[in-house]
Amino acid sequence: MKLVNTGFCADKFFSLQAAREINGGTSGIASSDDPGGPMTTETTDAAPVSSPFDRIEVSIDAYTLDISAGKRSLRAIQPDGGLIYEESQTPSERLTEQLERIWNEYPNGLLDLNEDDLIELPSDQPAIEGVKVEDEEEIEARPRTWSKTMSWEEMEQIRSEIFLQLKVPSDARNELWYVLELAKTLGQSSSFSVQPPATTAAREAPAKKAKSKGPRKVTDAEAKPTPSIASLPGEPPVLPPGTYASTPSLSPPKSSHVQVYELELALAAKQRALDDCSSMIDSAVEELQSMARAGEDFWDKVRTLKNGTRGRRQWAVVPKPDFGRSMAERERAKDLVIPYAVDEAPLTLRARNLAAFDLDPAKDDSLTFGARSHLRLRVTYYQGIRSLSSTLAQPQDDISNVQSIMDAAQLEAFDEDLFNEIRIEALRDGSHRFESGAVRVAIAGGDLSFQLYDPREPPTTTSSSPISDLILLSARLALLQLHRYRKRRLVTSTATASSSLPPAIIGPITQVLQCQHTMQTILSTIQTLCNTLTKAGIRASVVSRVIGADDSDIGFICKILSGTEAVAGFGGMVSLEIQGCQGISITFSGLFTTMISTSRASFPLTDLESLPQIVAFDISLQLLSCFEEVLRQAVTDERLRPQVFADELEETVIVAQAGVLRLTLPAPYDVVYANLDGATVPSIEKSYDSRGSDSLLDWVQSLATFVVPNT
Repeated sequence: MKLVNTGFCADKFFSLQAAREINGGTSGIASSDDPGGPMTTETTDAAPVSSPFDRIEVSIDAYTLDISAGKRSLRAIQPDGGLIYEESQTPSERLTEQLERIWNEYPNGLLDLNEDDLIELPSDQPAIEGVKVEDEEEIEARPRTWSKTMSWEEMEQIRSEIFLQLKVPSDARNELWYVLELAKTLGQSSSFSVQPPATTAAREAPAKKAKSKGPRKVTDAEAKPTPSIASLPGEPPVLPPGTYASTPSLSPPKSSHVQVYELELALAAKQRALDDCSSMIDSAVEELQSMARAGEDFWDKVRTLKNGTRGRRQWAVVPKPDFGRSMAERERAKDLVIPYAVDEAPLTLRARNLAAFDLDPAKDDSLTFGARSHLRLRVTYYQGIRSLSSTLAQPQDDISNVQSIMDAAQLEAFDEDLFNEIRIEALRDGSHRFESGAVRVAIAGGDLSFQLYDPREPPTTTSSSPISDLILLSARLALLQLHRYRKRRLVTSTATASSSLPPAIIGPITQVLQCQHTMQTILSTIQTLCNTLTKAGIRASVVSRVIGADDSDIGFICKILSGTEAVAGFGGMVSLEIQGCQGISITFSGLFTTMISTSRASFPLTDLESLPQIVAFDISLQLLSCFEEVLRQAVTDERLRPQVFADELEETVIVAQAGVLRLTLPAPYDVVYANLDGATVPSIEKSYDSRGSDSLLDWVQSLATFVVPNT
């Protein structure tokens, strides 16, 4: 068994080796107290047996040994004497600090560095060829026009140089000042006494003796001198914490072995403090030296990161965008970020990263995700007992396809943000319902549900519908429009930003669905009445003009979805044209406004359920007016034509002595009834039903033959 590194106790090893030699034939000593683990006893006479543990190598790093031994680095000493130790750092955390220091030390970044070029470079060739560092003499000799202002690059260079000149000496001076204070404290601690000072009663004893008139007998207890620092001439007592007692009594003297033990502890503490002081000085010197040679070993550090055993061919250099200014065309970002494993990154960096390349070659995939929930958003449109769902996302089974994994992770994060915005907007409204992991919005003609689901465990399958997919895409576009609005507020003035309201996500969707429900209700009602009139032999047609139904309206619909056009412009008009009649027209818009124009008046429609009754009643009035004119033309005797007239109050047509014509379209408005009341001619047909007769107009014209003069 081979032990590598210094984690094995040498004394224990030599004691075991000596025990083997004394036993003279044993290859191990059984001991339950051995920290290395139990060992079995074997004789040398036995045949050698190959063990699976013969070639085991144990490697213990210095960090593990320091943690087990309780070693900690001293960071500072408080004024009251308390010590503040540095937090223990793993090798991965130290690597993180090195990467952060590279980021802070080199603000100009890697100009023309990419991974492919570095892989092809030999080990003895520099990473960038032809980079010439100008000397100070060349910079001073170069002419400069002082009338012009400095460029952005020159200002950035001056800022970096001044920052390093101000920050580095200040940090080093602070560290050395703490070291100096620590050294002063340690220097004063050498005069500390082990015994406490004399009490008040012991110091006042000689004065009382001087005032006594005669000598008295001195006891053995008083004859013993009391150890005190005050007995030393010209030196004030320096008392360590906790050694002074306010009780006027003599403390018992400490034994010799206790005093020796306390002295050993004090010396050990002093030695540890000196070691910490020395390490602080060494760290300050190393920091100053690393700052001095930062430009020299920069490429060495980058090459070390590239050629490292854990990070070979698994690291990347990407540009860091500068959000504070707009970059010119073909301008490169001078700052850079070297990504590493997200698990080794600080919490702030881990929370803001969607994904990063992992430096651990033992993992199957080269991507890790900080907090991937695998949740996607689904939209379900409930219409009565029918439910229409959006298309479900397929789970990602192939981990080798990096692009598909990144796309899925981005859509998951986007859907989570969208669901949070929808939930916040629903909470502000207060009229929506909240279920387990879903938000249910009440709209005209049904409900709309937004729900997060896991593609790996899809929910109950429902029929997918293009309208649900369109609603989901519209919600995503609305979220993008909300992000654009927030970005404009960051870059524009406060007065301009406060004048506009943030775009909503649920509001436009509900308005469009309400407008769609209104349009479908109007079309179905008008089409039903048109079919009824057609069955009765009356020529009728439906003319509709809806914004968005033609290809020419695609641009307008795109503006509505992108947020540049209001939903109020969305709408249309439906008309019912009847031969020989005025007809009916209905206009609707996206703001829940419906106007109906009948033969007598135009008014806004507040109750959509009363639309069939209103339209059927107006159609009957228009048909009666039309039949009045038809009967007048059918009567051959001009003297009898005035006897055929319409009674608007009774909503009938008086057909001379033949009777009174009435017309009705009862619910469900699929049949037309006509009656001739008060008919005196026995052979006349007194009623009409569109389900059994051919044409209503022919039946009305047949009534004109019974209009004859009275005999």
